[in-house]
Amino acid sequence: MDIHGGQMDHLKKAFDSLEPGLTRFLEDSSPDWIIYDFAAHWLPPVAARLGISRAFYSNNNAWFAAFFGPTDALISDYDDRTKPDDFMVPPKWAKFETKVAYRRHEADWIVTMGQINQSGFSDFYRVGKVLLGCEAILTRHCYEFEPEWLTLLEELHHRPVIPLGIRARPDGAAEWIRGESLNSRVIVEKQLGVEILRNEQDGSCTRNSVADSIKLVMLEKEGVN
Repeated sequence: MDIHGGQMDHLKKAFDSLEPGLTRFLEDSSPDWIIYDFAAHWLPPVAARLGISRAFYSNNNAWFAAFFGPTDALISDYDDRTKPDDFMVPPKWAKFETKVAYRRHEADWIVTMGQINQSGFSDFYRVGKVLLGCEAILTRHCYEFEPEWLTLLEELHHRPVIPLGIRARPDGAAEWIRGESLNSRVIVEKQLGVEILRNEQDGSCTRNSVADSIKLVMLEKEGVN
């Protein structure tokens, strides 16, 4: 059943109720590996106790996870970035040149990820705990496209990072680019496309901004790479 964004905290709380049942399943089945996403902050200690190897799978690209900083900052909540403006510039631990950053409407959402929600935990805490307890990080990325972010991710979390490729959606790359904000930033940074100008507060765009972007690509000198 699909739910809207305002109900996600309840979904995470319901997910946490899986801990007893999944623990019994792992005790009975004894798998060699378990691969999990960010929500199951309680799972790594359970798997470690049972001698099961653990991998964290991120459905996002390397720059998404690297943007949030080192593991201990995620868990202990000592990141000094507490305002949207703090996420509208590249992170200070990115020592290479990059313009990748969030827009205002995106940064507003990112700030809420560091706040304790109705599930009882912040999203940053969940991510930090699963990263701390894993033995490898699997991410939707590739070294050919953006190697510096993969290297940074390893440096931040002291875990081997295994890129699984870009993994564009079956119906093409358009949804992949449109659905994840930092993807479009990197596409622009690599001069593979242009980003349509949007309202900084709500992310909306006008027909004129769409037309101007198409004109730039098709007719203007700046649109020719």
